Amino acid sequence: MIANLYPNADIERYMQEYTNIYNPINLRFFDDAKKVLQALSAKGFGLAIVSAKQKGRIIEHLDKHGLSGYFQYVHGAESSPYKKPDPRVFDDILDFFNLKPSEAVFIGDQLSDFEAARKAGINFVAITTGINTSEEFSRLGCRKIEENLTGCIGAINSITHKIR
Repeated sequence: MIANLYPNADIERYMQEYTNIYNPINLRFFDDAKKVLQALSAKGFGLAIVSAKQKGRIIEHLDKHGLSGYFQYVHGAESSPYKKPDPRVFDDILDFFNLKPSEAVFIGDQLSDFEAARKAGINFVAITTGINTSEEFSRLGCRKIEENLTGCIGAINSITHKIR
């Protein structure tokens, strides 16, 4: 992918930098991450991760911070040929949990997350801790927007209350 996007790039150097940046030692979770995962797990929600990062790196990061036990499924870059905003990126997770799209909730911080969830028919909660703002999500039609992970608990409760 890098060779196609940046034909003059030094691929080996790029991969070394990528590895350094995404080394679990260098990555941090939000302060409220563990509290939110505990709350959602206690309510009986099955939890999964959908990421374009390598699955092994994701698991390594979760393990380092003691969070891997909260997730029943991890979808990494190599898990599927589909990438967000393609809605098929969720197919393996929906199958794993035996859910209809309308029964799932996806939390994301990028417009491509919202677009993928919307196309798939999955409920979506935007969190503005990434590069996109609440205004950008609103412009695309997103109605559940939170500033932090803790706020997502209430949004998820309101969505799942309607589903049940």
